[in-house]
Amino acid sequence: RISSPTKGSYVVPVNHTKCRDSRVFVGGIPGIWRRKSSLSEVGLPDGWLDYADWQPDKESPGLPAVTRFDAMYSVPSKPPESQEQIVFYFIGLQNLKYGETGTILQPVLDFGQTSQKEWGMSSWFCCPKGAMVQSKPFTGIGVAVKINTSISAVFTAKNISSAPNKYRVSSRLGDKDSSIVADTSKGYTFNWLCATLEINSVGKCSQLPQSPMTFSEMSAEIGGKAVELEWPEVTSATGCSGSIQVSSANRTIEISHGG
Repeated sequence: RISSPTKGSYVVPVNHTKCRDSRVFVGGIPGIWRRKSSLSEVGLPDGWLDYADWQPDKESPGLPAVTRFDAMYSVPSKPPESQEQIVFYFIGLQNLKYGETGTILQPVLDFGQTSQKEWGMSSWFCCPKGAMVQSKPFTGIGVAVKINTSISAVFTAKNISSAPNKYRVSSRLGDKDSSIVADTSKGYTFNWLCATLEINSVGKCSQLPQSPMTFSEMSAEIGGKAVELEWPEVTSATGCSGSIQVSSANRTIEISHGG
C-alpha cells in the first residue's frame, strides 16, 4: 500500500530478503525476481510470468556494473476486463552479487495499481532496506503510444571506474516525466538485465492486454561502454497464449497474450 509521499516519491514498506532466493510477491509492488505461486482459475501464477534476462558477468567474470539500459515502450491495449488485477511491464537492472541485498531499478508501466481504468507509468527502486521508492505516476497513456525509458548511472570523476553511487530511472512521454535518482552507494552492483511481464490476481485471460507489449530500441552499456545485448534465458509459452519473442539483433522484445 502506498503511503508517505516525500519530494515527489512514495515509500512503501515491504519484506523481502535475497533476490533469487526469495521470489516473494509483495501485493501491488513489482520488482525482485519472484517465485511463482498462487495459481488463478486460468493457471496463471502471481509474480513474473514472461521475461527475458541476461547476466553479462556470468560468462565473463570481473566485468564492471551495467551502467545504462534504455528501451522504448509501445503500450498495449487495456485489458478488456478490469477486476482488481495488477499488470506490470518493465525493463530492469538487478544486482545478483553474493552478499548484497537484492534490489532492482525499473521504469514500470502498470494497469491496476495506479488506476483500474487506464495505464500508469512511473520509475522505481525496489527495495533497499525494506522500502520501495517510486516516482509519482503519470496517466493519460493511449494505445500504441511510445514511452522513452532509461536506467542510467550518474557518473562522477570518482566513480567512473567503479560501481556508481547513483542511478537515474526515467520514464518520459512528451512533457510528462516520472523519474527518480536512486542512491546506490550502499554496495549495489547492477549486473543483471531483464524485460518482464509481472502479474497479480489475474483470474481470466480477458484481464490481460490482448495486443502485444513491445520493448524496442533497446541498448545497454557496461562500465560506460556500449555492448551488444544478449538474451540467453527466455521463458517458454505461458497460459492465455502467452509468448515472448526476441528480434532485431536482440534490441526488440515483444510479449503477447492473445486470450
